[in-house]
Amino acid sequence: LKTIKCLDISYNHLTAEGFKDFMKKLNPSIIESLNFERCCEPDETNFGDSIVQLINCGHKSLKDLNLAGLNLNENEIIDILRSVEKCENLKSINLSQQKELTFLSLRYLLFSIENLSLESVKLVGCKNLINSNTFNWQNSSNKKTKIRHVTMSTPQEPAMKIDFINRMKELWDSATEAEGKVDEEKKFLILSRYDDRIEAPIHW
Repeated sequence: LKTIKCLDISYNHLTAEGFKDFMKKLNPSIIESLNFERCCEPDETNFGDSIVQLINCGHKSLKDLNLAGLNLNENEIIDILRSVEKCENLKSINLSQQKELTFLSLRYLLFSIENLSLESVKLVGCKNLINSNTFNWQNSSNKKTKIRHVTMSTPQEPAMKIDFINRMKELWDSATEAEGKVDEEKKFLILSRYDDRIEAPIHW
């Protein structure tokens, strides 16, 4: 395991302790791609600390990180986002199917994260995010995100869906250096930047 650069253990039902032990067998300094999508038991939690420790040790090489469906709580998600700020080559992060991900995490991604290489974020199926109507959508920061693509689900109810898209457009325009655009593709909402002359690669 010490020579692995691309690791995919998605859909393996690991416990938090088993996951922690497995991470110790890796060489984080050479890891480029990590796919942990749904690699936990359905009700298993407490994976966040192990992920943060791995990222902190391997931040120079990591390019793609998939954490979809890992039962992370909001504090763990924020801690992970803080740790990926050190990943100078990180291109994409997938936080889809995170039940506890809320607008706090989205705000951190758009207005606080310092990572300049991160291009694509996937937030599909984050129910607390798409169903909330209590967000403060105003940008309290002068920082502008370097992220080029954010993909997320939309509410099913038509009126809520329209309102959600409008508010996300307002937020995205506030967050981007260049004028943003919204592409509604089936059940997904894709926020991207008009200044993308060449479509940025999405690595999931």
